[in-house]
Amino acid sequence: MLGIRTRIFRKYSLSRAAALALSALLICLLSACATAGQPASDTQSIVALNAIASPQSTSLPPTATTIPPIQAEPETSPEPSQPPIVMHTVVPGDTVTRIAQRYNIAVSDLLAANNLANPDLLMVGEVLVLPQVTVDYTEGVRILADSRLVRSVHSANFDLHGFVAEQPGILRELTITLDSGQVSAAQIVERVSQEYSVDARILLAFLEHFAGLLSRQDAGDAARVYPLLPQANGIGRAGLYNQLSWLADQLNQGYYDWKYRGATQLKFADNSELQFDPSLNAATVAVQYALSQLLSPAGWRDAVG
Repeated sequence: MLGIRTRIFRKYSLSRAAALALSALLICLLSACATAGQPASDTQSIVALNAIASPQSTSLPPTATTIPPIQAEPETSPEPSQPPIVMHTVVPGDTVTRIAQRYNIAVSDLLAANNLANPDLLMVGEVLVLPQVTVDYTEGVRILADSRLVRSVHSANFDLHGFVAEQPGILRELTITLDSGQVSAAQIVERVSQEYSVDARILLAFLEHFAGLLSRQDAGDAARVYPLLPQANGIGRAGLYNQLSWLADQLNQGYYDWKYRGATQLKFADNSELQFDPSLNAATVAVQYALSQLLSPAGWRDAVG
């Protein structure tokens, strides 16, 4: 599969399928090159991803169409009798138990495969051989750097109010009445971003992906009140502030469960499960987790590629 590198991901490799899925998710940064209801081309997707990577500007770079794709590496198939060896490099905080859980393998098998007499003695940088197992994993492409999900110095450089004002959708005109008075939708996005320490661009991306609030003027009343969770599942979650607060909470749960609490599985409402690909980073897991709370397993697979 063709691999494309973009500045937003820096060292992360983006597959064609994942690029299209992410361009849908981050369509809020694609409004200048794709109209509502029209999917972006591969080149436009690359342009959009480069645009979000540059905090100094929310417009598309004029020379973005000259970005050449990296040529695909030749794919090789292992001999059937010799399955590929999967390795794990120990990082700070790793334990034998946590590694085994992450890859869904037995601790005893991990110990035996590496002749580990003392499982408490792991060295950072040590390379472990992982026993072969058959697991249904999530998409393994890192779609977002951690610094692009958590509020950081990059967030401060993003002109949220200016960006929303430039979009053709109803979000720029939407006002919400709170106890403190009337505020704009951009102010609500900013407030949730600050309260939950989630980058505002991710919140905007979900609003556009699920309700078209950045690109569409014809979004109905339901989309204004329930842009993410439908009314049937959004009891007590009516209104932009409540909807975005719920979303930010889901993003944080996915992020911190993966990064600090040893989460290994993604569970859907129908109780079906997927194992998180062990190579993922926390921000990608956060997006995958939040989408799983909004979509069916089939819809989730379509969204993440």
